[in-house]
Amino acid sequence: MIDIYGVLGEMSSAKYSDVRLVRQEVIEVAFRGDSADIFKNKSERVACRAVSKGYGVASANLQDASSLKELARLALKQAEMCDAKIELLPLKAEKGEKIFPVKKEFEVDKVIEFLKNISGEIKYSLGNFYSRAEIVASYSFTDYHFVSSEGADIVERFPLVDIFLYAVARGLSEGFASKSIGGRGGFEIVEAPNWYEIVEDLTTRAVESTQAGVLSRGAATKFNVVLDNEGAGALAHEIAHMLEADIYQEKNFHKLDLSEPLGLVDNPSLENGYGSFNWDDEGVRGRPKILLSERGLQLLHTRLTAKEGDEPGNAHGIFHMPRPLMSNVYIQPRDWRVEEIFEETRFGIYTRGIVRAESTVSGGRIEISPEMGYLVERGVAKQPIKNLRITEEIKKIISSIDAVGKDVRLRPNIEKGFPISEGGPHIRILNIHCI
Repeated sequence: MIDIYGVLGEMSSAKYSDVRLVRQEVIEVAFRGDSADIFKNKSERVACRAVSKGYGVASANLQDASSLKELARLALKQAEMCDAKIELLPLKAEKGEKIFPVKKEFEVDKVIEFLKNISGEIKYSLGNFYSRAEIVASYSFTDYHFVSSEGADIVERFPLVDIFLYAVARGLSEGFASKSIGGRGGFEIVEAPNWYEIVEDLTTRAVESTQAGVLSRGAATKFNVVLDNEGAGALAHEIAHMLEADIYQEKNFHKLDLSEPLGLVDNPSLENGYGSFNWDDEGVRGRPKILLSERGLQLLHTRLTAKEGDEPGNAHGIFHMPRPLMSNVYIQPRDWRVEEIFEETRFGIYTRGIVRAESTVSGGRIEISPEMGYLVERGVAKQPIKNLRITEEIKKIISSIDAVGKDVRLRPNIEKGFPISEGGPHIRILNIHCI
């Protein structure tokens, strides 16, 4: 039995200290048509953190930690070696336990059989276009105990499941499409979606991408763009990045003008959300935040970045100094039907899926690369386009959103090693740069 309180006591001279014991089990099953791979791992780690002259962290695998009390003294030593002013926003210490339920166990044999069936459906649906398919399902169960010198004492146990699909089609050229699903729970997360619709959409996009061309160099460089749920999620993700308190630059949002009511939400308490948590990595209870709306901005904070009047609760980082990060971030739905958005888009581009999205805080720009785009003519998505990039200043993008749909969907993602989710409804952005 590990005396976690005794370990904490070794850092009693610090202004603040905490200890976290983390146990985790991971199972990954991959089905690639002609092979099935399984990876299993169990780990036990402990992290000791102290605040003195600076912020000190020492961590180790339990089997490698000959003395946990010595590990605590090492964290304190690191904190005393630094020369920085560290202030934590005062908060009432949390106590409690939260257990996220597993309704169906993640049984490897059943998972392999399930993935095999889905792979077969993809192959059948692609027919002569079939080249290859890959499906990877992952499960993790995390159990941690956190105590602090302020009196916090919390336990959280949560399962996490995700599944990633990748289909490759071969026609005039090679095309691809992907899809990811995930959430807090067990095998029920994998079973819940309508897989007939998912496979049909995945394979249709893969085939259409074999027929895709590129934007003509003589074409207009600015278009009205309709982003699907994944594109809207990527946009939400990148805007949230710019609202992380430790890197936030006010110039990127100065005199922001919203042409359409827009709400950007970060919600760690979303039921079954892939990025959900009860307490963040500083032991602060997570709560929903409206990061952006017509009423103004709210930043993502930790106790290190927050000042009086700010709301922390977005700290991520156990084995290093925590920093602010999103949880489940999404654009709130409005009253537009998807059909209405297209009906009023006489000419433009419709994007599907996401390959990459990134933001440049110093330059205030966002770039989104969808898996594929379609030219929209008279409200109908027609010619498929590949190698498309949307790049524009963040203020221009936000202020040019003029239609927000009803149909919110979220997808799982990993950001700096932490599970998050991102999403939103279909949205339309007017007159932005596409290349």
